[in-house]
Amino acid sequence: MINRVLIPIINKAAAFGPSEPLSLDSSTHVRRADQSEFYALHSRGDDVVRANFRTDTRWLVLEQPKATALEQHVRNVATISSLVFNYFGDDQPLLLGHAVVYELNADVLSVCSEIDIQQVMPGNASECCYKLNALKVDAAIAFYAVSQRVCEAHPPALFTLDRFNMAFCRQSFFDKIVDATICLESMIPFDGELSYRFCLFHSLLYSVDPGKRNETFNLLNDLYKARSGIVHGDVHATARKKSIQSIEKGWVVILDIMRKSLAHYFLFLGDQKADDWKQYLSSLALGSEPKYAG
Repeated sequence: MINRVLIPIINKAAAFGPSEPLSLDSSTHVRRADQSEFYALHSRGDDVVRANFRTDTRWLVLEQPKATALEQHVRNVATISSLVFNYFGDDQPLLLGHAVVYELNADVLSVCSEIDIQQVMPGNASECCYKLNALKVDAAIAFYAVSQRVCEAHPPALFTLDRFNMAFCRQSFFDKIVDATICLESMIPFDGELSYRFCLFHSLLYSVDPGKRNETFNLLNDLYKARSGIVHGDVHATARKKSIQSIEKGWVVILDIMRKSLAHYFLFLGDQKADDWKQYLSSLALGSEPKYAG
């Protein structure tokens, strides 16, 4: 009987506020492995998993996970957890290794399989340190609950989350640009010409200040042009170089735009129907104030 799943957090150092274990909900926790889990891992664990194990390793633990579609369930929880920790963390992304599936038979805990959660790793993965600000722990737990509810009701949202996480983890800056753009683009449910709507709606979600919105619109316009240049192999033209350089200088702001738009999107989906998001964005363009804080 599947009893629990442990996913190692492979950051060189990781801190999760003032106390551990940290519980995202009643069945999902961040903690160190206990003695029985250690023993089972070393007795049966895969070499790939062992390579990511240290004495100070924290694990994302799923207690009594869904037995049906287990692999997809584990990947979904990993994606949502990564979103929450990347959203509220300090500079480095949270990095998760292969999931270890434990079963309990006759009171004996053993490792029965491993699951590749397919997370992109940055080139300096072994040096990444993760820290969750203690003041943000409660907000992270609340956002996890919203994100779980939204992804269960609206599975396409998982794609948006995945691209958000990838934009944090990619080694190549060009890949970061592409993933950030796809993440933001996936929240704009309009057909036809998209570049103007892309810049307009995300600038409206980002700030209520007209000057800040104008700056954001221009930066997002550079992001869209940079992405187009990268995917079409046109990165050497003077105009494309300027757009890419603009994004390099403004990357921290791009990450902040992603955070605010995504939080706004998920808070909306947690409160209203997904089909109403398009109308909501249109209302912002007509002068309505945002109802959800990013």
